[in-house]
Amino acid sequence: MSLVLMGAPRAEAQLVRKTGAAKKQKQTVARQFSRLMGEALDQQLEPGAMKGQVPLALARLLAARYQGHNLERLMKKYEAIGAAFARRWEAYTARRAAVKAAVARAAGLSRAGKHDAARKALEAVITPVDLDQERGRIKRRPASLLVMDAELGALRALAELAARARTPRVLVDICTAYAGRRQVKDAASERLIWFAWKVGRRFGGLGAGQKSGASRAVSLAADAAYRQTLAGGFLARGFFESMGEYGLRQARPARRRSAKPGQWALFDLRSGAGALVTVTADRVTFKINRSWRIPYDCRETNKIDGINPVTGKVIYRKRCKHRVEKTKVSLKARLAAAPEPWAKERFARVWLLGKVKKAGPRWVLTDASIADLRHLFQ
Repeated sequence: MSLVLMGAPRAEAQLVRKTGAAKKQKQTVARQFSRLMGEALDQQLEPGAMKGQVPLALARLLAARYQGHNLERLMKKYEAIGAAFARRWEAYTARRAAVKAAVARAAGLSRAGKHDAARKALEAVITPVDLDQERGRIKRRPASLLVMDAELGALRALAELAARARTPRVLVDICTAYAGRRQVKDAASERLIWFAWKVGRRFGGLGAGQKSGASRAVSLAADAAYRQTLAGGFLARGFFESMGEYGLRQARPARRRSAKPGQWALFDLRSGAGALVTVTADRVTFKINRSWRIPYDCRETNKIDGINPVTGKVIYRKRCKHRVEKTKVSLKARLAAAPEPWAKERFARVWLLGKVKKAGPRWVLTDASIADLRHLFQ
């Protein structure tokens, strides 16, 4: 089975800039929306209050902007949107329960040493993501909330199982799986984000001509809807940076000690400026004869690069100093399976995964394969 997967939600990590002290837990989107809208309309609005299938704060805004037939037509449209969310949330909740049960079952099997059975139990509740095989991109989410968003727990359990069973190849598939999912908020906030997503650009105009509180509330929900389109990328990049914790090191051909014999490693190989990657039907070769900029004294900046979906730790972009070294390196790997056509293209960026048989400067890998991580770097 090719894992392009996803799992059960955790509490959302709060992003705290290193330059400031940790803040108290932020209010939810729904709570802030209701508070701002209540201030603008001079009313007391509770976050979970509803008018039919429409959040009460949103319904009151529509009533303040429209009248008569226009209001009736819009409320009918919004009722349908709200009903669709209710169905999706019910499906999401049911999937979350199924995932929780599968994770518990897999944990028992793993403790008994039945790692293959545990893996199959987890894979059974992981839905493949919609991946554009030609371009290597995750296709756009069809909605703000997907049933597969409930599968984050299964991905987390599968990564831990891969570490115990020493099957690091699965980690690359998990990384791709995270890219199509996101962490889910509370139901009231998700409902508002659903409305902002479904209504689209017209939702952003609902605050026009209203008091600043209403305009800010609408912008808050619209911004939350936009940010969820980026969430999968943050999770995938965060997991990519943490794969070493599960037994898959990120190695560099020019750094001899970046991986030792017997370890599994992932190499980022690119042609150009004295470096040449050659991919055939059954092997990969890589040669460097050039001056190489080696990073050192790397320090984290305040720019967020990703979020570890397992621990919730924020991954900050690093700024490094560099020194120039003359390098002569070679790498040879025999592939366990034929590569995809994109990997053979000229100047293709190739991520090579394999077990180190001989370390640099003349690397030799066994049981190698090419990992498709194009979606992370586009």
